[in-house]
Amino acid sequence: MNWLRRWLYLVGFIQLSAILSVFMPKSWMDACSSAMGVTALEDTPIAGYLARLSSAMYVVHGMLLVCLAGLLPEQLRMVHVFSRTTFGLAIMMLWIDVIEGMPTHWTWFEFIALFGNATIMEILARRAASRS
Repeated sequence: MNWLRRWLYLVGFIQLSAILSVFMPKSWMDACSSAMGVTALEDTPIAGYLARLSSAMYVVHGMLLVCLAGLLPEQLRMVHVFSRTTFGLAIMMLWIDVIEGMPTHWTWFEFIALFGNATIMEILARRAASRS
């Protein structure tokens, strides 16, 4: 249970750091995009909205993981829900990245990070469940 709790806190706090991107000036977003080998954000309201929204969704997901970590072992079943949902998210993000023409390094990093997180969550949750 302790490893699962630590993992949820780690991933949750990493995702909470996306709060910086929600409030980041557009010029910083462009600089980050260039550094990652992605074209600059279009100067349209919808592009900025979607960039900030995706960051905000990571913040919400991170907060939920932190809350789940604090509510273990009572909420162990919800960890399974999150891990399985994250597997689905990894597949969806892979598809989105491919059809949108994201750079290969971006696509594989994102997919491996999401799929790997889901795998670790699921393994640790199963171990915790078998011990309780």
